[in-house]
Amino acid sequence: MDMDCQSCLHRRQGKGLFSCLSCDVIDRVDENRIGRNFRAGQTLFLEGDEPFGIYCLQSGLVKLEAFSADGGAQLLRLARPGEPLGYRAHLSGAPQQYRATALTNVHVCAIPEKFLQELRQEEASFSHSLIQKLAHDLQQAEHRWLGLLQKTSEQRVADILLEFHRAEEGWPSRKDMAQLVDMAPETFTRVLARFEKKEWVFRTRTKLKLLQPQQLEKLLVDGALG
Repeated sequence: MDMDCQSCLHRRQGKGLFSCLSCDVIDRVDENRIGRNFRAGQTLFLEGDEPFGIYCLQSGLVKLEAFSADGGAQLLRLARPGEPLGYRAHLSGAPQQYRATALTNVHVCAIPEKFLQELRQEEASFSHSLIQKLAHDLQQAEHRWLGLLQKTSEQRVADILLEFHRAEEGWPSRKDMAQLVDMAPETFTRVLARFEKKEWVFRTRTKLKLLQPQQLEKLLVDGALG
C-alpha cells in the first residue's frame, strides 16, 4: 500500500535519506515521487543503466549483484525496507554499477533525477545525508568482510538466518543466502541440516522458520554447535 512521505515510517524513524528535511521540503518530495511495484524476480535496474534518480525501498527485499568480465554474478548485499537504491549512481553521475532484482514483492518510491539535483543544490543537509549513507555502506561492507574471515561456517549461517528473521520480509533462496556468506550452496544446506537436527530450524524445499533463534544467538557467542 502506498503512503505519503510525511507518514513514511522509515523517514520518521530516521532511516531514510530524507529524514533530515523539513516538512515543507518533504511535501515537495512527495509531489515528485512515483510509487512503483515489482513482483519477485523482476529487475528494478541493470548494471550500465543511466541514473534514473533514487528508489526508496518501502517494503520487500532486493538483491544487488555485480558482474565479472566473464559474466559471473556476485551477490553484493540485500537491501531492506528503508534503504535507498541507486544513490551512488546519482552521486557520481555514472551508470549503475550493479543490478537490482526483487527477491520478494517490492514497493518503492521513485524520486526523479532532475528533482534530486535541484534538492542537492538547495538543501545542504540532503547532500550530507547522501555522504553519510555512502560512508555507512562502506563500513558495513568492511564489517561483512571481516565477519567472513573470523566466523565459522555455522556462525555465518546463523548470522544470516537471524538477519532475515529480524527483518520479517520473507526469505530469499538458499542459494542467495549462501552467496551472502561466501559459501557453496551445498555447504550452506549441510549446516542447515545440522541446525534442523537440533530442532533449531524447520525447513522444507520452499519454507524456512527459526524455532529457537536464541540458540543461534548463543552460537554466535560460543562459536561451536556443542
